[in-house]
Amino acid sequence: MAETREVYPDGSIPRLPELAYAGFQSKRKSMILDAHVHDAFEIVYLERGRVYWQESNGTIFGVRGQEMSLTPPGLVHSAAGEKLHPSRFYWINVRLPQSGKIGGRTVLELPISEARMLCQAFSRITRRTCGVSPAVVFGFEALLELLRSPRPLPLQTTAARALLTGLLVEVLRCFETPARDGDVSPLIAEAMRRLTADPLEQPRIHEVARALHVSASYLNRQFKQQCGLTPKDYVVRARVELAKKLLTTTPRSLTEIAIQTGFGNSQYFSACFRRVEGLNPKAYRQQMHRAVQRG
Repeated sequence: MAETREVYPDGSIPRLPELAYAGFQSKRKSMILDAHVHDAFEIVYLERGRVYWQESNGTIFGVRGQEMSLTPPGLVHSAAGEKLHPSRFYWINVRLPQSGKIGGRTVLELPISEARMLCQAFSRITRRTCGVSPAVVFGFEALLELLRSPRPLPLQTTAARALLTGLLVEVLRCFETPARDGDVSPLIAEAMRRLTADPLEQPRIHEVARALHVSASYLNRQFKQQCGLTPKDYVVRARVELAKKLLTTTPRSLTEIAIQTGFGNSQYFSACFRRVEGLNPKAYRQQMHRAVQRG
């Protein structure tokens, strides 16, 4: 593993204020990384190695190769013990104000509704780590390759904005995908299975905890720590995923789908669906149908 460090500060890409910082680092030896804070979301893609991050409240979490971490703005953090182990990783710091506007224009020059949806979706993420997809890997590598250019390229800002937009959408998709059984401990994997085994059942967390011989408070705490969601939110997201399949593959009414997926009635179903997806079930179905027709 060669010793390499590249840092691209604010302004490296003209007229792209969303990108506050970007970089790449490959270290064969441990190094000191003391407490620091950013005014932007920090996204770190760990290509190789293992690192441990520590937050100001004492929380420590690990990131393995082919995973990424997300730190929100204003949160003081450091390498655990202020010691960064040998590793190879990319990082970007991205400004995503909830207003959807930055520097007098919309974030990433998206339509204002989409800019707000993107920024607000990032602010709702509670997980600190998740796996990466091939699209995330490509996005980091392509963006850094663009930044490495010794002279301005034609349409450099446009290309960088497009790459950053695609990367952020894919990062968001990865973090919003419920954790898989293989990503969590056997205890939480079994809790996930029991909570979603039958959409028509409404298992209570204390019942699941009792069946697993742990306390409800311990199960809640471990579930949130490993999945980034409370058990209740995990169940809602799993049911929304099932509803999305039914909305796009069947002609069933919203009431029928609400009952089949365990929401009970269309009003509660619509409210939960909008909270997770940012639009109501009817609009989602129409959007998917238009996409199929165009394709």
